[in-house]
Order: sequence, then C-alpha cells, then structure tokens
Amino acid sequence: MCQSVHHVMKAEKLLKGVGIPLKIINTPRWISSGCGVVIRVRTVDAGRAETICTDEGIALEGVYPYAAPGPGATQEPHRGEPIRDLPG
Repeated sequence: MCQSVHHVMKAEKLLKGVGIPLKIINTPRWISSGCGVVIRVRTVDAGRAETICTDEGIALEGVYPYAAPGPGATQEPHRGEPIRDLPG
C-alpha cells in the first residue's frame, strides 16, 4: 500500500517495466489509506515488488494479503493484519 496516488503511479510504471503483473484497485474498506487506491500483485511477486518499490524510494505503508471472495460472498475478502506493516 503506497502513501499517495503519485507513488502508486510510479510503482505501477516500475513494476510493469520489470514484468510484474499488477492491478490498480480501490483501497479495500478494511485498510485505511489516504490515497484511495492500492496495487494488487500476485503473492509470488509481493516480495520482489516490495523490494523494487522501496529501492526506488516509494513509500509503502504496508503489505497485505488478498484472497478473492468466493461465489455469493458478502464480506470483504480478508480482514486480517498486514503481512508487514512498514514504518512510514
């Protein structure tokens, strides 16, 4: 989770440039964020994406798990703690 839309846009460009598939999504309600959007990457790419972003000076607030809801689900897909809550 980035601290600003500017950081999301910069991270998107960097991650796409190295071939990491991603999706920009609205920040889930269970995560508080000032910018309103987050980058979703595959679990297998999360560590690499985090390293690339922090190495390039992109401020991250946390790395959260994401599990898509099943058919008919009415709740948020995951309400747990962040995998890594990063100092901002």
